[in-house]
Amino acid sequence: MGLTPPRLPAGLRGRLERTVTAAMSAVAAGNPTPAHVLATPVLLDLWEQAAAEAALPYVPPGYLIVGVHMEIWHLRPTPIGLQVEVTATLEAQDGWRLEWGLEARDRELVARGRLTQQLVDGDRFLAAARAKLAPPPG
Repeated sequence: MGLTPPRLPAGLRGRLERTVTAAMSAVAAGNPTPAHVLATPVLLDLWEQAAAEAALPYVPPGYLIVGVHMEIWHLRPTPIGLQVEVTATLEAQDGWRLEWGLEARDRELVARGRLTQQLVDGDRFLAAARAKLAPPPG
């Protein structure tokens, strides 16, 4: 019989605060225009980190937390030097799948969205990744 998915508490919340640096800017992320503001890809990373850190105490040994889907609305810019707070709130769980509601704020709401993460068997997941490094047959 397989492992039963852990039950995470409804409303579980992860939160991170960061001061936006030049390394977190859209320019540093590859935007060719002078957009010296918090980059959308950095927001994605912060949200995944906040959600994973909240879920981690409930994850069985040997399992990984991986992102499988995200949709976001980046509504307003956050300049370099300002602090941004990101939150991920667990809204639903379906077995090994976790659904998070997302918000980011500086002095106001700057972004919102949804994140789906999956708890996966680490050995199987990483073996599948390593298998891609093998030379193709033939």
